[in-house]
Order: sequence, then C-alpha cells, then structure tokens
Amino acid sequence: MTKARASSIAYGKLILNGEHAVVFDRPALAVPINSLQTKVFITEQSRKGIYLKSKYFFGNLEDCKNILPSLYALIKEFLIYIENPQANFQVNIESSIPEASGLGSSAAVAWSLANALNRYFGTSLNKEELYRFANISEEIVHTNPSGLDLITSSSATPVIFQKNKKAAKLQVASDLKGFIVIATTPKHGLTKNAVMQVAKSAQMHPFLYENYFNQIENITTNAIEHLTSGNLSAFGNDLTENQKVLAKMHLSTPKIDELLTLARNNGSLGAKITGSGLGGSIFALTENYPDAVKLEQLFCQAAANFTHIIALKEYTN
Repeated sequence: MTKARASSIAYGKLILNGEHAVVFDRPALAVPINSLQTKVFITEQSRKGIYLKSKYFFGNLEDCKNILPSLYALIKEFLIYIENPQANFQVNIESSIPEASGLGSSAAVAWSLANALNRYFGTSLNKEELYRFANISEEIVHTNPSGLDLITSSSATPVIFQKNKKAAKLQVASDLKGFIVIATTPKHGLTKNAVMQVAKSAQMHPFLYENYFNQIENITTNAIEHLTSGNLSAFGNDLTENQKVLAKMHLSTPKIDELLTLARNNGSLGAKITGSGLGGSIFALTENYPDAVKLEQLFCQAAANFTHIIALKEYTN
C-alpha cells in the first residue's frame, strides 16, 4: 500500500584496506561514515508524473534520463517490478557526502533511493533484494562494482567484505583510540576509470598484479587483526604498506602524494588513498584529537577540497 511520505538514509563510506584487490575476489575492510549522510524523501503528489529534486536536477524524471541515468534506471526498474509505471510522486535527495571523491556518494544515493521506494510502496523487500535494485544504479556509475560500497553505506558498523561471500561485521577493540582525518583532492576520482585501468594492467601483467593483490590481501588480514586487538601503531603501518602497493599500481597523483607526505611529516601513524585513486580522497591516522585537528588544518592549507575527522571510538560499540 502506498504511503503519503517515506524516507531513507545511507552513509558515506571509507575503505580502510583492500580497494581494487576487492574487485579480484580479495577481502576489503571499510567503515561507514555516520556523520556524512544521504537522505531521500518520497512524497505523494497530485500532479501527474514523477519528479526528482537533487543538487544536479529538478524536474520531471523523463527529462533526467541523460543527466542522471543511474537514478532514472533504478526508479524505472522498481516501477516495472511493482507493476505501477504511472505512479505520481516526487523524490527529494539531500546529501552531505562529496561526489566523485571515493567516499561512497553514489552508493549512498542508490541505497537510500531503493529503500525509500520500498517503504513508500510498502513492498517489504529484504536487504538482498534492495541491494539488487540499488546495484542497477551502481552498475551504470561504476560498470563493475564489487558491492562493497552498497554494503558499507547501508551498515552501521565496520565491514569485512569479499565478493560472493556474506559480509561480516568487524568487532574492533573496545578500547580502540585514534582518529582518522579525511582529505579530498581537487581532482575527482572516477571509480570506473580507475577500475578499468587496473583491469587492463592486470590483463597485461597478470603475474605482477596477482602479486599486488596478494600483498594487499595480506595487509588487509593484518589490519583486521590489529583493529581487533587495538594495536593502533601496527594498523597505521598497514595503511602505509597498502599505499605503497597502490602507488606501484599507478593510482596516485602529485596532489595525493603531496597530502600523504604532509601526513607522514606531521605525526600521522599511517596514510593512504581511499577508494579508486587517480584523484578523490586520502586519509591519515593520528593518535589523538589535537594531532588530527592540526593535520586537518594543514590539509586545508594545501588546498584540500574537503576535510573530515572521525573518532575510531565510534566503531567500538
């Protein structure tokens, strides 16, 4: 039964370890960024048609087919599924997650939109069914998404993810301290391009890239152990080692290198790319809040587009 109004929320995501290798069936470790959110509101309306309001578009859904094809496809497929293509409603999308920055913006929109449609039409879809609808959007945005972003954006806890396996909750040490400082570079990170670059390189140099993926898998396994035991210093080293492999895979940029060097020279325990690379975001680990604030200020002075601080204790509950 259709409701007069429905809403849903999803979170930003931060990949701690395992990006790119996760596409090749290795495990990855990620956390939701609960303070960065996407909210979708759906309201019934008397005028005919479906209307979409977002940062990039406001108007009839039919007019956004070429502007926001991923959201157009998701909504259309959902209406076909419920056999109600003539529904009349408006979708409002609000988000504090930076776009094209490796922080899960597209996944958060896809998940919250699919779930809001589910609630609005009262279809009672389970989480796996919702993932399938949300993935319609993600496949258009990223071509070959691993599924990690959707799982993390819809989660309230840290996630251990591996393709074709059920995601597991990471139980971090109850006394885990430390802070993560995120900085976004001026250049957008386009996941589709980075994934295609890695896939092409892996095809051209299979033994080399198999070794890279194995190294990342070992680092991710160590990171899980160190977060579980609360060994912050060792986890910082895991980040640094992971970044070395990503750099060998040619996923860094001069601006990324500049921000990572800034972190290393100013008290960071470790720092790396998060997400696709070739732009987008990096993050650094600090032992305490004053160091995190200092680093955030330095990132801003170095022309980071966006910065954000997360306390690791958020994930100890």
